[in-house]
Amino acid sequence: SLTTVNKLLVRYSTLFDWIKRHGYISENYFDGLTVKQKKNKKELRAPYSNDQLQLLFQIINSSNKKHSYYYWLPRIALYSGMRLNEICQLHLSDIKLEESIFIFDVNDDDEKQLKSPGSKRWVPIHMELIYMGLLDRVETLISQGKTRLFPELKHNGNNYAAEPSKWFALIRKKLGWVNLTPKLDFHSYRHNVATELQRQDVPEYRIAAVLGHEVGSGETFKRYGKGFKTATVQADIEMLNFNLPVINTLPPSFKEDKIKKTFLS
Repeated sequence: SLTTVNKLLVRYSTLFDWIKRHGYISENYFDGLTVKQKKNKKELRAPYSNDQLQLLFQIINSSNKKHSYYYWLPRIALYSGMRLNEICQLHLSDIKLEESIFIFDVNDDDEKQLKSPGSKRWVPIHMELIYMGLLDRVETLISQGKTRLFPELKHNGNNYAAEPSKWFALIRKKLGWVNLTPKLDFHSYRHNVATELQRQDVPEYRIAAVLGHEVGSGETFKRYGKGFKTATVQADIEMLNFNLPVINTLPPSFKEDKIKKTFLS
């Protein structure tokens, strides 16, 4: 299928990008090389409406508080446009200051994987996530000697997103959002981000860079921090405003944290 062809082309591109960076070749001829294909209507995804976001986060907020990712994954996705595995595999060191602005450094260092070379980027951390206590959690995990934002997630040989994907599928099933056309799934958060930024008249090339899509033909557009001022991107991210109290709630006390505290005491 064309999907398989494009996956292989992306893998060759990743391989030859490594070869180029190590000085064995001067040009990666697979860079950006894909076959265009018409999307199957069944594969299309839609953004969540405000009513759907209200229902979704009510279910999320009332669900078992066993793992921290129940709370954080949907919120980070909605306020950043990052893919599920991009969030799941974050290291604490990937949350850093760049030009006095806190960012997610989306990279493929160590065991991390990205969908394509163009997915490597910096995404400023929305102030709502900071108000919710994301940076406080980072400090807590560092003090516990942890290295990853979601240490409870295990690598399954391919990525860290398997368990969260199953969990979110159960929530969709509860809401009756299975086998819809277009789809409503975790990827729909990215469509919310794209739609909201379009409404705010953010240029398409900056939206594409937020989402980790290839933009332009040169290296200038491949990664935030090289092509755009971080402050410019932060201003774009701060335009994401969903005005739903059910989303902007403070995190609960997670069961895994209680268990660790009891054990340590």
